[in-house]
Amino acid sequence: KKGEGSMEALTITKDKGYVKHPVLLQHNPKGLVPTILPPETEKKGEGASVYESLFCIEFADEYAKEKNLSNRASLMPNGAFAKGQARIMASWVNRQICSPFYRVLIRTDKKERADAFAELLAHLRIFAKSIHREGPFFYGPGLSI
Repeated sequence: KKGEGSMEALTITKDKGYVKHPVLLQHNPKGLVPTILPPETEKKGEGASVYESLFCIEFADEYAKEKNLSNRASLMPNGAFAKGQARIMASWVNRQICSPFYRVLIRTDKKERADAFAELLAHLRIFAKSIHREGPFFYGPGLSI
């Protein structure tokens, strides 16, 4: 129940489909996740937000550095070219892996789901071949974008 803590329970009935919460729609025109509301803008009532996966990752990385919230190195690789390549790959993963994954989850037609699964599997194979040999993360031993 609202007012009994910091969380609010939402009831979504199947006949209505997926209902996007008004607060999410207020801060992200597409009503999609992830959406980040930086605490300082929320307190001021500005309601400024950051959304889209890649932008949220970069924002979280920069925010942690700016606020001294982490002693870890950046999630981005060093150097302009390497950062550019990381952004290209992150965008590719978003389009070629995340999108078919959601089609597998959301579609109700069995053929559409099977087609999306085949596409997802093909792209996961490409992704797996691209992983740095030293692993276990994409760019090697350290956590990265």
